[in-house]
Amino acid sequence: YFGSLVYAVEQRLSEAGYVLILGDSHDEPTSERRVTDSLLDRQVDGMILAPAAGSEESTIPEIMRSGTPLVLIDRMLDIPCDQVGPENEQSAYELTAHLLDAGHERIAIVRGIEGISSTTERFAGYARALADRGIDVDPRLILEGRSNVEVAETEVRRLLTGSDRPSALVSMNNSMTIGSLKAVRGLGLSIPDDLAFVCYDDFEWSDLFEPRLTAAAQDVQTIGRTAADLLIGRIEGRDDAPRSISVPTTFTHRNSCGCAAATR
Repeated sequence: YFGSLVYAVEQRLSEAGYVLILGDSHDEPTSERRVTDSLLDRQVDGMILAPAAGSEESTIPEIMRSGTPLVLIDRMLDIPCDQVGPENEQSAYELTAHLLDAGHERIAIVRGIEGISSTTERFAGYARALADRGIDVDPRLILEGRSNVEVAETEVRRLLTGSDRPSALVSMNNSMTIGSLKAVRGLGLSIPDDLAFVCYDDFEWSDLFEPRLTAAAQDVQTIGRTAADLLIGRIEGRDDAPRSISVPTTFTHRNSCGCAAATR
């Protein structure tokens, strides 16, 4: 996901005559601050930041104090700066509701890094879908995947080898989807025969292997190019109120959920 996002940002910046300098925080606040301080020292024209957990307490105030134009991408915060990201809560709601419509009630979730808005919003959509059907969230079905392949694989394997495994699973990003699928395959289980599966994020190759994944696909091109446009505007003097843009996802219905494939 982030590789495609960076590519979309770079394309738009290059069209406008700018060069992209890339830094990776590894979603660690200390690393994030080190990277952004280095970029500020180099007096970059502006920054696009996918904020780590706690970024609003340290990194972002320092960038804003410097006067450097800033755009947040992928993760939204309640601060006065431009930001753009995918729609999260309703998308997760629709994925979960789809499984509920198919008759599943014990639906597990693999969620991402604690403390970032996308994790919070996607979990809220999952919980709201259950609540709308009168189903309480079962803490035993909440897996902390930490947006990591290996962690997700370990957590899903642990759940599926327990005495009361769920009938369905929703994964909340691509890395955790890969980990989940590795766990299912490693246990000799089949999707959707043994476990219905849906995921937030899609893969370009999702139609090329089995199971074909029912997914909420992000419009990565629009997110990346919009972030670049917002930053270019600030660099070139736009001084209107900060904009917060949520880009809709697309529900893609395939066969991993266990029902007849269609598109809606």
